[in-house]
Amino acid sequence: TVLITDNYVAVSTGAAGRSVTLPSATTVGAGHEIIIKDYTGGASGNNFTINRAGSDTIDGATSRVISTNYGSVRLVSDGGTNWEVL
Repeated sequence: TVLITDNYVAVSTGAAGRSVTLPSATTVGAGHEIIIKDYTGGASGNNFTINRAGSDTIDGATSRVISTNYGSVRLVSDGGTNWEVL
């Protein structure tokens, strides 16, 4: 789980896919940014999934997948129930 104090999360995809859950967009407040990155370069073979908290959305979806080696996603909370992908 990503903490409300996190701004950067480096993920090792390793030999298996991984997943994390975002904190509530309401809890972190409007404008809070989090960058999540595949820092080991294995996401194309072992996708990395970013999940929403509760009924939040990630650009209208329930999750976001990093499937490119060394890929990253920059997210910003709208302070309501959505994480926007920048």
